[in-house]
Amino acid sequence: MTNETSTRIRQVHQVPAALIAAALIAASCGSNPQGFQPWPDGAEYYIGSPAPHSDTALAFNPGGNVLLFCSDYSGNPGIYGYSYGSDPSLRTFSNLDESNGPNGCWSDAVGGEVGKIIYSAIRNDNSTEIRWIQGNLADVHLFLYDSLEHRHPSWNPGADSVIMSTFDNGAWGLWITAFDEVSPTPLFTPGGVDCLMPSYSPDGDWIIFERRESGQSDIWVVRPDGSDAHEVVGGSSNDMHPCWGHGGGWFTFSSDRTGNFEIWVGNTGTGDLFKVTDDPADDIYPAWNPVSDWIAFSSDRRHPGASYDIFWITPTLPDRF
Repeated sequence: MTNETSTRIRQVHQVPAALIAAALIAASCGSNPQGFQPWPDGAEYYIGSPAPHSDTALAFNPGGNVLLFCSDYSGNPGIYGYSYGSDPSLRTFSNLDESNGPNGCWSDAVGGEVGKIIYSAIRNDNSTEIRWIQGNLADVHLFLYDSLEHRHPSWNPGADSVIMSTFDNGAWGLWITAFDEVSPTPLFTPGGVDCLMPSYSPDGDWIIFERRESGQSDIWVVRPDGSDAHEVVGGSSNDMHPCWGHGGGWFTFSSDRTGNFEIWVGNTGTGDLFKVTDDPADDIYPAWNPVSDWIAFSSDRRHPGASYDIFWITPTLPDRF
């Protein structure tokens, strides 16, 4: 089916308060994005860069009205933001590789301040910095840079601590640190496996993450104190990119369990799994809007095998909230 294309150490440096507009191609928006001919599975185009550039690693702000994503449109992988009714804009201003994206990155406003965005930036020598900025694009701050590699940082619900993936002793484990007194310590490091893309549930009771062993990925959860770690999605397939829903144990992820990567949702309480997208293209990096029912995701269905744009779909699920 052919679709219509619309077009601690603290402060590091200052960035302009004004947004830098990027010539990405955006759909019109309302409570749910709409305005373009849907694909047969019900998905619709949302926003994208001209091919061959890709837009991946999605995350919403807590209010659900700004979608953050990573794009190489500017020539270097950076984090962009798309606000309803506005042009897409570059949110970070460095020459470092930020392709890990903003997983779980934007905290709620705390103490009357604009929420904080946290992300990892990869240096040319493959070492990493963790940085943060306020959501209004104020000063950029260096949060963590030491002898270890730290990626995929994510706030706890109170925005007073950060969970991250840290490479130590040959594997990526889950480490945690307070925000105001940075001292990373291991939280869950099973050894011999990689624990990636951690994020807290809306109530703060669980941390969901991707567990990768011998090239194969599953979805696990663990308590914030490192206890009760267990699998919630597994098998011989690759199950990746977990993201929480509104509550009630619902989450979304990408999986190749039916042959190619599609978007799925699951429930930690019931173990139910539901397939959301159905297309020959690969659908990855889902982000569940925190105040609405729809899920944004990256897909190469417009440019198969060449580049990824961002689409959206509303899952049809029984009693999901």
